[in-house]
Amino acid sequence: MPVPVYWNSEIKYRTFSSMTSQTSYFWEDEFWRCGGCMLIGMAFAPPPLLPRQWTTGAYIAIVAFCIPVGMCVTGLGIIVTIICSTGTSS
Repeated sequence: MPVPVYWNSEIKYRTFSSMTSQTSYFWEDEFWRCGGCMLIGMAFAPPPLLPRQWTTGAYIAIVAFCIPVGMCVTGLGIIVTIICSTGTSS
């Protein structure tokens, strides 16, 4: 069964669109929201999931770092999304 002619142009469009969204678009938009949530999740990970046993102070330092930084990164992602969706650059 031959491939329809319109399908060739569809494949070209979808290939370019997929590569763009999985490379540059990820760093521009998705990383900021997902990365912040990952940092917050790392802070709440139970200690047995971490590769080795650290002191309690080390775990407290991880939580103290990951939660605020994760919230800031997520907030920046929301701001970037709002700016990009409204078309303003100020």
